[in-house]
Amino acid sequence: MIPYYILLIIPALLYIFGRFINKKWNKQCIILFFIILLVILSLRGIECGRDLKMYSYFFDIMKGYSFEEVISYSKKGEIFFFILNKIVILLGGNFQLFLCVVALISIIPIALFYSKKSENALLTIALFLTVAPFPMFFSGLRQVIAMGLVVMAFKFIEEKKPIQYIISILIIMLFHISAIIALLFYPIYHSKISKNWLIIIIPLFVLVYLFKEQIFMFFLGFGNKIYQETYGTITSTGQYATLLLLIIFDIYCFIIPDKSKINQEYIGLRNLLLFSTLIQLFVPINMNIMRLNYYSLLFVPILIPKTVNIGSKSFRKVIQVSVVVMILFFSSYFIYNGYNGNNNLDIFPYSTYWSSK
Repeated sequence: MIPYYILLIIPALLYIFGRFINKKWNKQCIILFFIILLVILSLRGIECGRDLKMYSYFFDIMKGYSFEEVISYSKKGEIFFFILNKIVILLGGNFQLFLCVVALISIIPIALFYSKKSENALLTIALFLTVAPFPMFFSGLRQVIAMGLVVMAFKFIEEKKPIQYIISILIIMLFHISAIIALLFYPIYHSKISKNWLIIIIPLFVLVYLFKEQIFMFFLGFGNKIYQETYGTITSTGQYATLLLLIIFDIYCFIIPDKSKINQEYIGLRNLLLFSTLIQLFVPINMNIMRLNYYSLLFVPILIPKTVNIGSKSFRKVIQVSVVVMILFFSSYFIYNGYNGNNNLDIFPYSTYWSSK
């Protein structure tokens, strides 16, 4: 657990004391956090991440394949991931080097995005460790590559370049098909959703929740038989905590801001939060749907600090208290889960690659 303590505490201490030296220390803290995370991801052993043994198995298979055989093997989908395996092998790398490459591809775009956009490093880090899919970066190699690349492609949304964005997402889907959900980000981000829309949104969300099983089966019908067999199970997952949290965030982001300070960037990020809440409505019947939500959840650690900074003066005391409460709560929650080993992707306790031999 010590590496995770370092990941949280060192940037936090530098943020707290560094602000007295340099007001721009916010960016440096974010960068430091992700540098430490890159080191932790690169040095982890095969036991630190539930899916790593499976990915190691695929990597070993690729060693005996020619480039043409790799392409033929991956014709069923996500071809770029297997090609990446083969490139690392041809360069003389082993599976540990492959983990380093995946970490770089997935983390650097997010680090650059957060360092540019975050308005409160400490709050952003606390939310990234708990609300964003932090454990996934240790386990789901294909999807975390896609997640990092989607964040990189986000600039095309901001620059209003739909063609470039669509092409980018279609390419990213060759790493992980779940990135298809990000095609919706462009129209969602640019929608002019205001507080007045809540009259429609709230009843709509209630209806979606009440008929979630029927809606889920309807959309699943558009998938192939493999996806229907793999992801078509409806069961009670008991996953309501994240849904409740996202609803609280929705309320916070619509009530707290000063209307005069809201710009399109803020509206767009808030729209993505609403979309994330909509997806989360289905998670109580199928945990696999959570994978679709990972992409939009990455923007929550940027949205909440922005909400704090454009808060209405009438909510000044509420904002001050809420920031402290959120930082303490989410940081403590992360430490508590690590101490008790509460996670579903086997990232606790942390183990290095040399201790796994």
